[in-house]
Amino acid sequence: MTNPDTTDDRTDKTTKGAIFASCGHKIYDISSGVDIRIREWDCDAISGFRRSVTYAHYCQPCADMLGANGDLIETDEQEDDWLSGQGTDDEQA
Repeated sequence: MTNPDTTDDRTDKTTKGAIFASCGHKIYDISSGVDIRIREWDCDAISGFRRSVTYAHYCQPCADMLGANGDLIETDEQEDDWLSGQGTDDEQA
């Protein structure tokens, strides 16, 4: 994922003291990132497409971008609704 508001740190070779967040950007303090849950789709040969949740640690700008797109799950109730088929996004990847 690329965020137009940040530089792409994945190509920067200076990694001393860096932590790579799940979005691929470097953070230097684990508390500067944010733990998130993302609405996603999973697929296998037996079950086909099914709803899933990804747990990740993103930099704040990327988490904000996902939130603006409506891809974040903010509560346990939203996660239960998503996984049970009651979520708002019915488009499959």
